[in-house]
Formats: sequence, C-alpha cells, structure tokens
Amino acid sequence: MAQRKKAKTSTAVQPSHRHVRAGFARLRAKRFAEAAQSFQQALALAQGTNELDGEDVARIDHLTGQCLRELHDISGARTHLERALAAAEAFYGAHHVALIPICIDLADVLRALGVWADAKALYERALTVDPTASTVVATLCGLGKILEHVGDLSGAMAHYRKAIALAETHPGRASDALVLAIMHLGRALQLQGDMEGGKVYLQRAMALGSIAFRKEFPEAAASLSRMEMALDGGAIVSRAVH
Repeated sequence: MAQRKKAKTSTAVQPSHRHVRAGFARLRAKRFAEAAQSFQQALALAQGTNELDGEDVARIDHLTGQCLRELHDISGARTHLERALAAAEAFYGAHHVALIPICIDLADVLRALGVWADAKALYERALTVDPTASTVVATLCGLGKILEHVGDLSGAMAHYRKAIALAETHPGRASDALVLAIMHLGRALQLQGDMEGGKVYLQRAMALGSIAFRKEFPEAAASLSRMEMALDGGAIVSRAVH
C-alpha cells in the first residue's frame, strides 16, 4: 500500500516582518534612509495587531532613531528614541539594562538639541541602572560635555579622567570611547588655559585613534580630522601665549 505523502506546512511571513527584514538588510548596507523607511512601514503595519510585541517595537523604534540621527534628522531621531524608551519601559520595567543604550542615544540627541537637563537625567539614569556597563565610558563623556556647557570645567574633567581610567582598566572594552574621552580632556584643559597639557592629551588621542579608532569605526576619519584641527589650534594659541 502506497504511503500518503505528508502535506507540507508553511508559515506565512507577517507583512510587518518583511519590512523589518528589509530594514536590517539596508541598515547593514548603511542605506540609512531606506532602512528607516522600512522600519517605519513595519511599525505602521503592526499597529493594532500582535505581529510585534513591546520588545520588537522598542528595538525597531530605537533603530529608526539611530538611522535618522545618521541622516542628521535630530528631531525625528528624538521622536523615535522617546517612543523606544517608552516601549522598553512598558515591556522590561523602568530599571532594566535593556534601557541603557536607548537612554544614552536619546541623551546624545537631546544634548545636540540643547535640552541639557533632560539629557543629563538620562545619562545619570543609565549609570544608575548599571554602573559597570560597557557603555559607562561613553556615558561619563556625555555628562562631561554637559558640565562643560554649564561652565563646570573641573567637574567635566573629573568625568573625563574617570572615563579614561575605566577604559584603561578594561583594555579593548571601549577603544572608541577611550579616544573620545582623551580628546575631550585635552580640549577641556586647553579651555582652562593649560595649552601644553591639552596638547599632550590630544596627541595621545590622535596616536590611539590612528591605530584602533580609525580601523574599527568608519566615522573615525572625521573625528581624527577634528582632533587635528583642535591640536593645530591649541599649538597656535600656545605659541601666541608664550
């Protein structure tokens, strides 16, 4: 007696999931505008359905915010990052480590928009959730920049020094953040009037950046260019003072 063939079963891909997959593919290719559009379409299609849960929504809004930030749409990035944070809070709770990267990205965006108090609160919240997270170095740098803005250079430099110490304690843990912390400290020293001390740190940042930062991070060329301009400026001011 011939055996009956088992019928094949197929699971239909939800419409929103197709757009999420397309968004990830475009994000990997650094096609940020197209990725953001795909993620936004996924979120729109999933409204009123169970295709995406709270964790999915938080992640997709977070990625959309990151894409828009890359496109210099800071206000649009803020909108999606605020939505991501609200969704993550609802899904995980207010003190879960999953909130840390969203808090930091939103704080960076708010700092760029000049919303200093809210940015500071988010950086501090990230530190409170987990003071040992791998993002601590970048968070301390963000807080330092806010203190610079309000004129507290000593407080800012204390944060930069702490960030450097933490990054050096964990080699390779945050090489990009280490370079930025050293650069920020160098610029802060120059703003305080210590031109030679600032120059030493800027030169160190450039040396580290040329080896590690440039290799690992595509945006390093622009960062190194800013370092070189800062270093040249510091040298010019130093010669004028002396």
